[in-house]
Amino acid sequence: MARTRKPYRLWNRDGIFYYRLKDIPGWKSTGAKTRTDAENIVAVVLGERPQPAISRKPKANLTLCEFLQPYYKLGGCPYIAYKQSKDQRAIRQFSRSHVVRVRALIEKVICEDPIADIRLSEITSADVEAFQLRLVKALVGPRRINQSVGVLKTCLSDGIRRGLFERKITVSNIRYDEKPTGIFTVEQLKALFATVPGPFIDRQGYTFFLLLASTGARRGEAMGLRWKSIDLDSGKLQIVEALREGKELVHPKWGKTRADVQLPAIMVQRLREYRRECDHVLPGSFVFCRPDGKPYSGGWVVRQWAHMVKATGYRTDKDGHRLIVHSLRHTFNSILLQQGMTAGAVQAIIGWSSPEIQKRYSHLSAGDYRQSAEIIDRLLK
Repeated sequence: MARTRKPYRLWNRDGIFYYRLKDIPGWKSTGAKTRTDAENIVAVVLGERPQPAISRKPKANLTLCEFLQPYYKLGGCPYIAYKQSKDQRAIRQFSRSHVVRVRALIEKVICEDPIADIRLSEITSADVEAFQLRLVKALVGPRRINQSVGVLKTCLSDGIRRGLFERKITVSNIRYDEKPTGIFTVEQLKALFATVPGPFIDRQGYTFFLLLASTGARRGEAMGLRWKSIDLDSGKLQIVEALREGKELVHPKWGKTRADVQLPAIMVQRLREYRRECDHVLPGSFVFCRPDGKPYSGGWVVRQWAHMVKATGYRTDKDGHRLIVHSLRHTFNSILLQQGMTAGAVQAIIGWSSPEIQKRYSHLSAGDYRQSAEIIDRLLK
């Protein structure tokens, strides 16, 4: 007699069972490590049983370090798999570079601390607070401390979801003031871009930083810019991509693409001059690239900026705040606001997700794309 076919399928991936119901696409995590527990959980989903019988005894013997082993590994993290099964948009949240960075925190910060040897069934909020305090005493930066504790709390919360233990961990982040980013004066901007290549290594570097200063584009957005996104006849560009880690093309931050960004006349002129010298000018080619056509890594930007700083001495602004590459974006924002543009217009031009984020960039307050281009042209003459 043939065996009755079950209305679901189970799949063991890296020690975690996933289930898929008949005629319903997509796999979902049970969070269980044994087939029996997984079958019980699916039975609840199907309404066949009131409660799953989860066996916890063998799981409670794990140390924290052992528990963290599958987390934030490419292709095998139970937390990432669970989030993506609930919402496909979460795929963007867990990029390859993000997963690698978080895994490094787990291995180099959390698993190197005494907290890693505590049994999962015994860990408390006090243990996490003690871990946080040890990082403070070791003079680890507050941002890295909060990132490490945040990752630990995320993994432990996922452990509760998976039924590995029941104790909730609550620990507050360390509060700290972010160092303000410096802003260039109009006179300094004029000095930077008065001649080509000016204080930069070459015309390519000059054009790259002029683009940041005259449009408010982020570094990754300029590095991922391709010729097909620039219309020199109409003097406009589109920001639809950004280059991450010098390798991966992604959506701009917050997913904020910008169409019809008006270029100042000086920017159009410099782009025309630069294009005439370029070897790679096909629509799909990167505007700023190596001789072989491949995009630059972040090191190219650092070298160009360091050359400028050495030539000009522009290290801090009048308030002592450090002048960095991102200062060009801050400066663009502040100049437009000083010239009377509305906050809403600047927000649209610069690609912020909300007015609250804009307040972090400027102490002032904000028209349209054409007006911003005219303002930059007028100030750089």
